[in-house]
Amino acid sequence: AYADRGFAWLGLNEPQKAIEDAKTASRLNPNLAESYTVQAIAYERIGDFQNAIAAYESVIRLMKENGQMDSKAFQGISASIAQL
Repeated sequence: AYADRGFAWLGLNEPQKAIEDAKTASRLNPNLAESYTVQAIAYERIGDFQNAIAAYESVIRLMKENGQMDSKAFQGISASIAQL
């Protein structure tokens, strides 16, 4: 629920609120890749590229662990990181 609300905050251009909800989601379920995706996007929007990269790395790690990482997903995330 918190990760979903984080995505909603991103849609409303409220990255700080998105980060808060995404961090709550991560604390409640550290294996939820979506919460780190929200964090990565939100950090990117506020110009905090170091934390954005760390969050993207968590997404990659979790997706690999959960068997969700395919080449298309990896390419998308890698492209986002490269732009930072």
